[in-house]
Amino acid sequence: MKSFLPLFSWWWMAALFPLISACAQAPSNDSCATAQNISLNSMPVQIYGSTLFAFDNERSLGCPGHPGGHDLVYSFTLGSPASLSIDTSGSAFDTVLSLWGACDSGHLTNEIACNDDFDGVASRLDMYQLPAGTYFILLDGFDTSQSGNFLLTLSIPQTPANDNCENAQPIPLNSTTYGTTLAADNSQQQFCGSKLTDGPDVFFSFVTPQATRVRIDTLGSDLDTVITVRRVTCTGTVLACNDDSGGTKQSQVILEDLLPEFTYLIQVDSDSDEAGTFQLNLYELQPPPVNDQCAQAVQVNSIPSSHFGTTLFAANDDFSPTAGGLGPDVVFRIDLAGPDSLVIDTLGSSVDTVLYMRSGTCNGPEVASNDDTLGSRTSRIIASNLPAGSYFIFVDGRTSADRGDFVLNIERGSPPGNDVCEGAWDISVPGVATGSSLYAADDTNSSMAGCQSDGPEVVFRFAIQEPRNLIFSTLGTQYDSVLYLRSSDCQSNEEIACNDDGAGPFGVASSIQDFELTPLPAGIYHLFLDSIEVQGGDYTLQIVDLSTPTPVPTSTRTPTITLTPTRTFTLTQTSTPSPTFSRTHTQAPTSTPSPSPSHTMTDTATASPTRTPTPTASPTASNTSTPTPTATAATRTFTPSPSATPSVTWTSSPTMTHSSTPHRLIPFPHPPGPFLPLQHRLPVRQPLQQRQRHPLQHPVPQLL
Repeated sequence: MKSFLPLFSWWWMAALFPLISACAQAPSNDSCATAQNISLNSMPVQIYGSTLFAFDNERSLGCPGHPGGHDLVYSFTLGSPASLSIDTSGSAFDTVLSLWGACDSGHLTNEIACNDDFDGVASRLDMYQLPAGTYFILLDGFDTSQSGNFLLTLSIPQTPANDNCENAQPIPLNSTTYGTTLAADNSQQQFCGSKLTDGPDVFFSFVTPQATRVRIDTLGSDLDTVITVRRVTCTGTVLACNDDSGGTKQSQVILEDLLPEFTYLIQVDSDSDEAGTFQLNLYELQPPPVNDQCAQAVQVNSIPSSHFGTTLFAANDDFSPTAGGLGPDVVFRIDLAGPDSLVIDTLGSSVDTVLYMRSGTCNGPEVASNDDTLGSRTSRIIASNLPAGSYFIFVDGRTSADRGDFVLNIERGSPPGNDVCEGAWDISVPGVATGSSLYAADDTNSSMAGCQSDGPEVVFRFAIQEPRNLIFSTLGTQYDSVLYLRSSDCQSNEEIACNDDGAGPFGVASSIQDFELTPLPAGIYHLFLDSIEVQGGDYTLQIVDLSTPTPVPTSTRTPTITLTPTRTFTLTQTSTPSPTFSRTHTQAPTSTPSPSPSHTMTDTATASPTRTPTPTASPTASNTSTPTPTATAATRTFTPSPSATPSVTWTSSPTMTHSSTPHRLIPFPHPPGPFLPLQHRLPVRQPLQQRQRHPLQHPVPQLL
């Protein structure tokens, strides 16, 4: 659903975010350049911490299938070769541990080992005789949803309790057991085929309650293993052995017709002096699922629907999907009577799945495929605008060890209207848009380095009439997003700018800031909101305009008013017998005594205003008004007596100038709204002729 929010709703989020970020700083060891050093002088070492506000800076290459999450980096130094155990047991989230040999330009290089789930969701690395040197530990979350408190432990490996055959560890049928050969001895050397098993080894035992068939394997282990099975005693008959199974470095044996109530011994070894962790799977063989073969594909008769099944005893028919899939697989079939759009996923499954769809036949063209979606090990494919016909859906395992129970969900889903360039939604500048990309297709991806995108995307279009300083952000989006900008040619792979993880405290939101200082030229543009690892969901897209607004052309005048009143008062007393009073408004007043009393009053007023308005309709409109009123003050002369002649002169020449110019508007992201510049008003000055005249009451200076 498309909606556009008022600009103000984005402003308060943008204003609040720096406050949140200031209180929630990333840990100091968020990259290998600032890795926290661990001293191994006293063992074991336990470190408590949290990845909650860490960024997603690194990702292990040795543990495929996990998209990576918030991570931290630690380092330690060995002065001489030593064996070391590193684990996250006791942590509050699904961790991934990896060991690296170097930090180059702020990034980890030379990955040595990796482990995802050693026991449940905890991780463990057992390193055998590491050479002297400095190493880096990457403590990662399985995906961006996995973060929180953790416990990291470094310890010297202890000799396993089942290091020799006499102390074999009992395990039940239909179980998975985790173990290690680190610090174990090389108890029994023997040949398995042409290879000599000369590595450290450990032992397990199981009992068959009745006659049965079993499958024993180490699929899913980090260690290159060799399995040997004996009956009853440590020196008994070797029933089976295996080094590498199905093109992997792990082992698998199948035992038929095992006797009831017998004890069997399993030796987990290696063909070199390598030691490490492993998982041992022991299952009674069951008939394969009915849809193990394409010819017996389970028919899907209704939409929507959910189908529960297992790949535990299915075969790997190897249809070679583009998304991988080396494990056992089962097949479903759906027949469409007309054009349709389908959303198919394995959300809720306990096994790491791969989904793919083929049209027509089991070997027909691949319509869609997916390994991991929404940051999990489950899968989702979105097949839009399928024509009528028959389609085959495969539920596969990512590796040969990925087998087990699953749920297949099928429903109809239509892509959003802006799923393709032709339907791009218009967005204003500045502006905010929200919606969902859940059922969008993966039609295009970013071509720029550092902006990997392989998920569904939606497209927006905007136009600017002049160069603008813009920021594009997905802060608030519910998945790991990627932003990239193209010109008016939406189909072109030539991009102007892109960003993967550049916004927010968790490293999953995107922010293109290339045009914060250098303006984006005027034109029409297409903005793509893409995703990582075929994710999708609710999004928030913001365009922030930092440009200084251009003043709107008006005819507003900019007056300049200059007032220059000048007053001169002269008081003169003489010895004339008869007083003479004279009031004259002149620039140079004079008074002459006469022999007889006289009273003369003459008003002279001069006002010479000059007003030259020049309105212009342009961003630099100017209007100048220069009234220049001039008033000459009064002169009074008294002649009471022929006494002394004091003279007092007072001159007032105030000058006042006022200029009003347009105020500069404060640009976004301050709260938008009407901005009214201050209004400066001058008192209205009446012409001199219209003022009320008052007789002079006191012989002191008075302003008119």
